[in-house]
Amino acid sequence: ISEDQLLWKIPRLTLGRSCAVKLDDRVYFVDDGATLVIVDAKTGKQIGQKKLGRSMFGSPIVVDGKLVIVESPAKASSVGHFLGAGYTVRASKGHVRDLLVSLLSVDVENDFEPQYVTIKGKSKVLADIKKKAQEVDTVFLAPDPDREGEAIAWHIAQELHGKGKKKDGKVYRVLFNEITESAIKRALKSPGEIDMK
Repeated sequence: ISEDQLLWKIPRLTLGRSCAVKLDDRVYFVDDGATLVIVDAKTGKQIGQKKLGRSMFGSPIVVDGKLVIVESPAKASSVGHFLGAGYTVRASKGHVRDLLVSLLSVDVENDFEPQYVTIKGKSKVLADIKKKAQEVDTVFLAPDPDREGEAIAWHIAQELHGKGKKKDGKVYRVLFNEITESAIKRALKSPGEIDMK
């Protein structure tokens, strides 16, 4: 494999050192910031890097990774520990959207469709989730398995899909009632859809 061929394969690699590729006396891997890092295989010292935030065609790099979204940062840390390489875990830190209290917040001309706004202080959280979602092939929405968690999952899904955009089938709802490795992995093996009932 040539170095040029390697660069074409990089967009499909999972982020992290676990996907390192050795070519002659160099080791290549993509770090968490979508940067190709080049390391001398003999000394282990970094000898170069190249930012890969966009592909040659200008579209975001898509990796064979998975994004799991939970509610709390503490839960994100535990889930990330159990899942390991190939998974990125983010916390929504509770609700991300709500009705605007100061206005009617429904469109009376359009079947009283609710008009949601991003909750103050959640713009960065949503922006990070959207950015990570573009970089992976599957998103698992894993807020708590209750009505509130279902609402959070629905709001995040709406932000990821965008109003009127076709759903591409890469966003799933997963439920687990305990933070154990077996429960989490079992839930990820049988993802479902958001329950709107």
